[in-house]
Parts: sequence; structure tokens; C-alpha cells
Amino acid sequence: MTKHSRGERTAENGGSRLAVVFSGGGSKGALQVGLYRAMVDMGLRADLVLGASVGALNAAFVAAAVGPDVLAAGWADLSFRRLFGFNWRILLRGSAAASLFSSARLRRIVCDGLPVQRFDELPTPLTVITTHMGLGEACVWERGNIADAVVTSCAIPGLLPPVFAHDGIPHIDGSLADNLPIDLARERGATHVIAMHCRTCAACVPRATHLRDVLGAAFGIAADCRLRMMENRYRADPNVLLLQPELGEAVATLDFSQGERLVQQGYDYAAPRLEEWLAHQPTLRSR
Repeated sequence: MTKHSRGERTAENGGSRLAVVFSGGGSKGALQVGLYRAMVDMGLRADLVLGASVGALNAAFVAAAVGPDVLAAGWADLSFRRLFGFNWRILLRGSAAASLFSSARLRRIVCDGLPVQRFDELPTPLTVITTHMGLGEACVWERGNIADAVVTSCAIPGLLPPVFAHDGIPHIDGSLADNLPIDLARERGATHVIAMHCRTCAACVPRATHLRDVLGAAFGIAADCRLRMMENRYRADPNVLLLQPELGEAVATLDFSQGERLVQQGYDYAAPRLEEWLAHQPTLRSR
């Protein structure tokens, strides 16, 4: 685990190096599976995968070469109750408790679903982003136990507990510090980047009737602020494909009941844009 560092990897032999980058977005992470399915259909393979928050969860499965159909089936079967178990300590400690829910169920999903458990066992390099609570900066996880990194990157403040890393400092959801680590992908040697920022409608007013809806919506706003300042630069780069689905509907960040539909919508959105982008990327087509 390190802070962002520059120039640690370079493209080998001057060839193309493709990075896939997944943002946070809670339940809207199902859209990323649609992108993954489109990539597989087109015979496109990532050389490295990066993710923050739920994007780290998807990135881990992609880096482990879990097929898109298997990953889509997992999202179709997902629910809030399968991910979040009530933190019973809150009954004893009240406001002194670290979170409303436990991360044990999320950890079990990662451990049971991945064919390997450590970064160095992955067929494709994986980078997971967390937020250092002491420094307020993004930290990079590329070694050790994958589940530890993913659970830490998904630690939504107030909902899931912070994780004390090897430095003894608590870390929380990675999307707060770097929701879409495109710059880091370039620093890791990527010549081309495909990135998906998970949203369904930028102009739609989200539902906010329960505490978890309010927390989810507020957290999404905070995580997206940095990207809004940088997205014009990404769009101007012909070697970066920035995907931001606009489905014309508000999907609550913690509503995991629509996974199957969102996977398909992610595919329908991503496939034509990916095909068009690849038409101008001959080095990727010829790999």
C-alpha cells in the first residue's frame, strides 16, 4: 500500500498498454459489468485494471479473469441484505460505534467469488484505491490480500467501518480521494484507457426517503466533485474513452435490486461507443 506515485511502470517495448478504470457508484456498478461483457465480445483484453469503491470490487473480478456471465449472475443475485449485515455493536455503543453495518458479508462475497486471494496470483495486474483518513489522500493497494483491499476501498463512511491498514491509520472508501483513477493508470504505463464513471442520470433527483438513501446520494456527490473538474481533459484525449451512462432515471446508490437490468443497459450503452473508439485505435485492434 502506497500513496500515488509516478512512473512506476512503463509500456513494454513501446507497445500499447490498455488500462480499464472503474469508478465508485454503489448499485450502479452493475453498469461496469456490461462494459466488461462488451470488451470480451470484441476480443479486447486489459493489461491492468484499476478501481475505487464498488469499482474495486468489479476490477478484482476482471483482473482474476472471472467471466462476464459469472460476474453478471452475481450482480443479478445481489441485494442490500446480502452485502450489508447489521452491526449489532451499535446497540451497545450507540453513536460511538464505527458504522451502521458490518463488512463481513462483503468480504465473504469477495473471498468466495475470486479464484485467487492475493494480488500476485492475479493474471492481470490490479490496483485498488482507498482514502487515507489521516492525510486525506488516495492510497494504492497492489500487494497482499485482495479482499482486504476491496473491503477497505468500499468502506462508505457511516455505513461500513473504516479499516486500519498496515500503517496503523484508518482508511475509507477510495472514491472520496480518487473516484476514477485515470491519471494513475497513465502513471502505471497505460497508453490507452477505458474508464466508466457509474451514473444513470446526472440531472435526475435521487430518492432520499431513508437514511441510507441520503448517505448514498450525499456520498456520490462528494465523490464526483474531482471528476467534474477533470472530465473535459479526459474527453479531449483520443486515447481515453470516458463512459458516463445517461439512462434518464435515478437509481439509488444502495438499491441492488436492479443488477440484471443495469448490466444489460451498461452493455447497450458501452458497446457502440467502444466499437466506434476502437475504429480509431489500430494498435489495440492488432494486438
